[in-house]
Amino acid sequence: MTFLSIILEILHANPFLSSFFAGFISEETLVLAAFMSGNQNLFPFWMVFVFGILGLYVFDLLWFIFSKSHIIKMKFIKQLPKKNKSFTKIVHSIAGENIFLTLLLSKFIYGARQISMTYASSSISLKKFLLYDVVSLILWGAVMLSLGWFAGRGILISMNTLKGLEKGLAYGFFFILFLFIINKIISSYLSKKVK
Repeated sequence: MTFLSIILEILHANPFLSSFFAGFISEETLVLAAFMSGNQNLFPFWMVFVFGILGLYVFDLLWFIFSKSHIIKMKFIKQLPKKNKSFTKIVHSIAGENIFLTLLLSKFIYGARQISMTYASSSISLKKFLLYDVVSLILWGAVMLSLGWFAGRGILISMNTLKGLEKGLAYGFFFILFLFIINKIISSYLSKKVK
């Protein structure tokens, strides 16, 4: 029995724990679990999604609590590589003071998740963090885990599944673009009227 077959057997025997620990380890590991779920049919996608997000949530909660300690915060900030500081500046330039948006964007930027939680720990209460984090994790999971699962299923199978969806997405995109243009026209009209 090879090492890989042993690992696959353990993963298949304990799908709830496997998904939870994949999420607890990192987002990348969870996306890989979604990929394997789609590719190998080890366990259902919903299981990877729910228990993986739960693992991420527990990790984020622990990091948030530990970040409340000034010693950890100061040590962590001093050890940040310059690359991560630039990512943080980018996220904060887009999100401004909006902590929810900061947490959401940091989920999509490699290496920025812990930085944003450290930042959030000094800005918001635990109750708000729990709400913001679960919503941002669900949004992140809906995008990234779905992409991982579809990548695992293969391009051709995914294209057959999504055949009629592209037309709906195109209509939705043009509808949002139309609303955006109308909003700009009305805003400029009203601003001229105020002057």
